[in-house]
Amino acid sequence: MRQFEGAWTSDNSIEAGKIRLERLGYFKEVNVETIPVPGTDDQIDIVYSVEEETTGSVGGNIGYSDFGLMLGFNLQEQNFLGSGNTVGIGINKNVYSEMYNISYMNPYATRDGVSLGYNVYYRKTDYGEFNVANYLTNSNGFGAQFGYPISDITRLGFNLTYDKTDIDIGNLPAREIYDFVSVEGNIFETLTAQLSWQRVTLNRGLFPTDGASTVLSFSSTIPGSDLSYYRFNVRQRYYQPLTQDLVFGFQGELGYLDAYGETEETPFFQNFYAGGPRSLRGFESNTLGPRSTDAPCYEFNYAEGICPNLLDTDGDGELDAPYYNPYANQTSRYRDAPIGGNIKVEGSLQLIFRLPFIEDQRSLRSAFFFDFGNVFSDNCKDYQINCSKPSIDDLRYSYGVGITWITGFGPMSLAIAKPTNAGPRERTEEFQFTVGNVF
Repeated sequence: MRQFEGAWTSDNSIEAGKIRLERLGYFKEVNVETIPVPGTDDQIDIVYSVEEETTGSVGGNIGYSDFGLMLGFNLQEQNFLGSGNTVGIGINKNVYSEMYNISYMNPYATRDGVSLGYNVYYRKTDYGEFNVANYLTNSNGFGAQFGYPISDITRLGFNLTYDKTDIDIGNLPAREIYDFVSVEGNIFETLTAQLSWQRVTLNRGLFPTDGASTVLSFSSTIPGSDLSYYRFNVRQRYYQPLTQDLVFGFQGELGYLDAYGETEETPFFQNFYAGGPRSLRGFESNTLGPRSTDAPCYEFNYAEGICPNLLDTDGDGELDAPYYNPYANQTSRYRDAPIGGNIKVEGSLQLIFRLPFIEDQRSLRSAFFFDFGNVFSDNCKDYQINCSKPSIDDLRYSYGVGITWITGFGPMSLAIAKPTNAGPRERTEEFQFTVGNVF
């Protein structure tokens, strides 16, 4: 609240309290009224009425996304027992990953609004089932998160995360993956620090219709880690009412990843991906940008289904013969799969409109959209497929209509989209439906 008790009333301060409540994202609707105090002629009571929105889920869950069925147990609550704290306990399994996570965040650990959080996790991911090049990872780690309010609308954040990742490249890895692991190894311990700055003037935390938010983040592994790389991200959201029933919206993201120090190549498992209902609608998830190249295979063993000579036979750190896989078409299930890039450009223009005959518009959002973007690389190899530096000519576009509504099962979203300039290697998907994600 920005109106102090016993002070002269200020309409701006009273309205600021309403806006700050709506920005939390805990409430479907917030109303405020002023009521004269009986027996006085110079005092009023200020009453805020809120209608709570579903902010999490507890118990077993069944979901569906663009990657298929999801099963799991979750306690994920952004307003745990009405305290404003976020608590998460997750055991999740789907076609491509298995994840265990415990997290806690207190947004008001101090009276000044300093936030403090912790998390511990374990993840096992089969990226071959994630529409990208085939490899397996086992990751575990823990982290701490801090936040400091500069003003009502501006905040600084600092995160520190320890991670240990073990990569299994399989029998027929992509050449990009094989090259990286041959030089850097396949087990990495890193300590990563992240600094973020955000400015939020949105009128609501859920389905805003006015204002903007800007988030800048920079993260880097700390010297002494097994890998040295950094990542920079910019995320922007903007909403402007046009009429009572129409709102213009924009969402955009720019990302850049690079290596430094003794690490010569950016880690492929940190690459950006694009495409899908959370990205460019109308394209299958993660299928845009550079594609993988088959690793070499000589004397392929059909009986065992392996390439026994896919290793450095003389121990000099280099292959003993030129790259060539004569059996690529027959042996590589994930041939020509997306490998991602170290540069991401993504955006969406939206015309948000009210659906007729729907009274509760605060739990539902419908919009016409125009999505654009792609992932690129500033270090394309001669052998890489579909790899290019950032270029307007190589951006991909789609348009359509999307609807998201908040239910007791969580957010449910669907979109009907039409890609306009899909490349010959890119897969499209004109209807997309997810549970648990907001477009």
